Amino acid sequence: MAQSTPPIFLNDDAVASHLRWKPLLEAVGQSMAEFSRRDGAVCQPVRISIPLAQHDGWFGSMSAYSRQASSIATKLVTSYPNNISCPKIQSTVLLHRPEDGRLLALMSGEHITACRTAAASVVAACRLAPSCQVLAVLGSGVQARSHAQAFVAADCGVEEVRISARNAVAATQLTSSLADEFPGVRFVYYESARLCVDGADVINTTTASPDPILMDNWVGKDGVHINVVGGRVPHKTELEPALLRRATVYTDSREGAASEMGPINVDIYGEVGEVLNETLPVKSGGVTAFLSFGMAVEDVVAARLVWDSYCASQSPC
Repeated sequence: MAQSTPPIFLNDDAVASHLRWKPLLEAVGQSMAEFSRRDGAVCQPVRISIPLAQHDGWFGSMSAYSRQASSIATKLVTSYPNNISCPKIQSTVLLHRPEDGRLLALMSGEHITACRTAAASVVAACRLAPSCQVLAVLGSGVQARSHAQAFVAADCGVEEVRISARNAVAATQLTSSLADEFPGVRFVYYESARLCVDGADVINTTTASPDPILMDNWVGKDGVHINVVGGRVPHKTELEPALLRRATVYTDSREGAASEMGPINVDIYGEVGEVLNETLPVKSGGVTAFLSFGMAVEDVVAARLVWDSYCASQSPC
């Protein structure tokens, strides 16, 4: 039997108009905690990855069910770090009703991916960093922007945001754009990545670099927290291995980390969700690092927020 109601398609502009930072931050934090409980509230298999070395690209398929969001979703995502004429990361989210499997909507996934990734970084930093007053962002792309926006929107005490990237033109333009968007926060462009991170409370690496961009001897301040967001998908390549090895390393999913960590041998201390559930104590002192591989359940709750907001704007949905 054909589906009686065709699914809605929401492009990236429509998605952006229905996704707000505050509810997203809360939903992503809750989803990370629920995943780490392993009690059936979240069902999430390990992401399927297809490396496309001949095209210098990668394809992934990631699905999850969230009882709290009462939704099933699958995201199909590609990563092509050398793209110029189209986005480096492209994705589509399919949102289903768990009650009958009906496909509710197809959504462009770029904005969802950018925002839920940044939201997870904020959730991690708020629990692992003693302070978020000085934020450093390495990179000038979509994730660099979304991370700056998310931290400021979270009202977690950010007073200064430093930005540095190999593309100086893009980095200065991003700095200027964010300063216009958030006039109450100081935004500063740094030509030197080393000076950018010196003395920062939280460092976010948001590039597609296949080589380390953050060196061990640059990070000396006790209590620094690092959100490791980018790298050459699916592996984490942005931090010098010595820095990762001396940090207390947290992740979103142990299974995801085991599948996609790559050749670097790093001990994972625990999941951020375990910290949120208070089943894992936070280690004080030293450097902490959050290896963000991205979880499908974060896409589920973000897509559900978009759907609910869309439905509230329609009569009937």
